[in-house]
Amino acid sequence: MGNKNKYLLIYLCILCVVVGSLVQLAQAKEQNSSLTQESDSILAQAEIDQMLAPIALYPDTLLSHILVASTYPLEVVQAARWRKANPSLDAEQVLDDPATQGWDPSVQALVPFNDLLQTLSDDLKWLQELGEAFLFNEEQVLSSIQALRQKAYALGTLKDSEYLNVELQDSEVIIEPVQKEVVYVPYYDTRVVYGSWWWHHRQPHRWHRPLHSVLVSGFYWSLGFHIRPSFYFGGFFWPKRHVFADYNYRRDSTKHWSNHKTKTHKVKIKESQRWAHNSKHRRGVQYHKSGQKVVYVNSSKNGRLAIVKDNKGGSKHNKKRVIKYDNHSQKLNSKRVKTALQTKNTQQGKSKKYAKSKHETHQKQLNVNSNYGKQHTNVNKQTLTDKKKSKSQQHANKKANKVDKSQYQAANYNRQKQVKSTKQSYKTSRSNSNRQNYKAQNKSGKTNRNSQNRHQ
Repeated sequence: MGNKNKYLLIYLCILCVVVGSLVQLAQAKEQNSSLTQESDSILAQAEIDQMLAPIALYPDTLLSHILVASTYPLEVVQAARWRKANPSLDAEQVLDDPATQGWDPSVQALVPFNDLLQTLSDDLKWLQELGEAFLFNEEQVLSSIQALRQKAYALGTLKDSEYLNVELQDSEVIIEPVQKEVVYVPYYDTRVVYGSWWWHHRQPHRWHRPLHSVLVSGFYWSLGFHIRPSFYFGGFFWPKRHVFADYNYRRDSTKHWSNHKTKTHKVKIKESQRWAHNSKHRRGVQYHKSGQKVVYVNSSKNGRLAIVKDNKGGSKHNKKRVIKYDNHSQKLNSKRVKTALQTKNTQQGKSKKYAKSKHETHQKQLNVNSNYGKQHTNVNKQTLTDKKKSKSQQHANKKANKVDKSQYQAANYNRQKQVKSTKQSYKTSRSNSNRQNYKAQNKSGKTNRNSQNRHQ
């Protein structure tokens, strides 16, 4: 009994040690995961502030077009190359000709700003990262823009000038051009206008100013660009942190400005006019999120949906998980995950059934065509044999006609020869009779003369 109690105590001690070590490991994993999540969120915010630094102080409408165009990076590159290949276009042609290229309206709106367009095209990696951040974290991007503007506004570097109007409305900083017909693009040193940068490991992104620019109020300004009323079809709806786009206004607006004296130009905002991403203008460029390929799905009002492909398995056994990037950066619950996967599976099943039915109809059509082809070939063969028979019969008829013709010609020749011979014999007989009659007449004449001479 004593030995059994000893062994039992030893086993209990070992079990307690193992359980305690497992509990410590689980706590350590939870702490590490929470730390990594916090560090990822901080890193994501640092990256967003870094990306937005050179454009956060642009006029609202121009900035909204840049954000939308960044989700279509290939079209931005095409527009920049097209503008570089056509340097001799005048102002009207620059506004009219991009409509024939089939680009997104926001990309077309950036074509008059040649220096800005070339900068966006050259800094392609930054452009793609900005588009991905805006596409899946629209609210966070717009909140970061306001945070950057408020820092510059509080520091005094962002203020009214002869090129920009800066207003503070309900704690939101609104930036608009002074003249509605002319838009100026500001260039500034991002290390100065925001004060001391708060992300030491992520310094602000900055661009070089254009060659022909003037320093006014701490910003560099190049020549202004004359635009049309249709330029203002998009902008920001700051209370709900989203971009709006009224394409009907863009289509129906006039090409020329009215004679009203109002400087700024505003478009009436409706909730139904919220901008929606059009994957057609993506032109085959893959979507990425945090270094992973994603399948973009345009969801309802709550946000945008992306199915992230897990690259651990093979092509057949790839697992897929659904991630929701909503307006409050919350996770998608399990019900929505299931419904999203179910809808995708049903769509795949429908596509497979459609492909199968299409294949069956194609096979039926091929069989019908083959049967028709066989019948057609039989008919062709019969017609060919009939043609051959008719040709041989025609040849035989021609031969018979030739024989009959030769016989007719021989008979005709004999007939003509006989006629000639009869004519000849008739001529000879007639000539002989004529000679005899002539001789007889001569004899009678001579006898008559002799008798007359005798009587005399």
